[in-house]
Amino acid sequence: MDNIKNIITLVVGLLFMVFSGLQINDPDPLIWIIIYSVPALISFLFLMSKSKRYFYWILPAYFFSFYLFLYNKNTDVMHIFD
Repeated sequence: MDNIKNIITLVVGLLFMVFSGLQINDPDPLIWIIIYSVPALISFLFLMSKSKRYFYWILPAYFFSFYLFLYNKNTDVMHIFD
């Protein structure tokens, strides 16, 4: 039963991380990226207390998403999905 809870927590964290990455297309991405990143980070921190191997796989994706946000200064809205 504990393994199923870890898998569900990991899936929820990954979904919130994907949702925060999709917000780069929004006119005010910083607000929504923070809003979606907080629950993802909380779920990953919960998993980290159980097992640190989940956190080591997720951490590079967080760094990459914040890198994309910080160095996207060409337009106000990125048209990724046009």
